[in-house]
Formats: sequence, C-alpha cells, structure tokens
Amino acid sequence: PFLAYFTPDSPQEFSVTPSKGTLPPMPKSSAEAASSGQQMTVKFASIQYGKTLTGTLVVDTDEMQWRYEVRGSLPKYRPPTNVESKLFAGTASKPQPVQPADRKVK
Repeated sequence: PFLAYFTPDSPQEFSVTPSKGTLPPMPKSSAEAASSGQQMTVKFASIQYGKTLTGTLVVDTDEMQWRYEVRGSLPKYRPPTNVESKLFAGTASKPQPVQPADRKVK
C-alpha cells in the first residue's frame, strides 16, 4: 500500500489523487516501466497570477519513500487577438449635465 500527500508546509493550492492505494510490483525493464505503474494526478488551483508556489509531494510505502518538489504557476496572461471591439468610435454620446429639479418647499 502507499500514501500520497503534500507536506504540511506545502501550499493548500496543491492536491494529489489518489491519496492511497496499492503500487504494482517494480518493473523489470525500462520498456515495461513506461507502460506500467500507478497514475497519480497532481492539481494546482491558484487564484494568484505571477507567483510560483512550491510544495513537497511525498509518496510513502512500507519499503520506500519518494519526495518530489512540485512547482505550480499559472500561465502568463495573453490578451485575446483578432477580436473586434464592441464599442465603435463616434457612437457614444457625451454625457449631459444633470439639471436640478424645481422643488417648492412649503
């Protein structure tokens, strides 16, 4: 059996699934290793642009422990291209000053 988790000092933006299970036996060749093993999914869900976060993923078994430094960042923002503006020059009217309403106080 194995446990997969991020260390407590890792940012909460990281997660791994599955967090526990059974690893298959070690492959006998590199060709066999490419097609076998346990797939794990690491997710990074950040809401901050421009900051790279670093966490430590640990995979524990009875016989071994693997530690991976994981870095997460959002892709650099690229504004859309080949998009026409929905505002056209000359169609917007100038704002008109608001005139005070005539009120009589009794």
